[in-house]
Amino acid sequence: MELIVAIVLAIVFGGLQFFLLWKGIRSMANHQLKIFYFVAQFFCPLVALGLCVWLAKDWLVLSASIICGILVVGAIAYKVYMQKQERRKV
Repeated sequence: MELIVAIVLAIVFGGLQFFLLWKGIRSMANHQLKIFYFVAQFFCPLVALGLCVWLAKDWLVLSASIICGILVVGAIAYKVYMQKQERRKV
């Protein structure tokens, strides 16, 4: 049960962190910087790993790895998406 809790926490908070980073970058690209997104995304892994320590401390490293993996895969997918958008414009 602890394993499932750790995985769910990592997926939810990793996805939320990526979404907040994406929104922050989009607001910066539109020249309307919203600091809230960057501040909120900073606390996502802190809350996730804090809850993981409290609920499933044996799976803390796995949870942190999943969060990092979501951010890396999300960044790569976003980069590929943006490159496809640029090709369509040309």
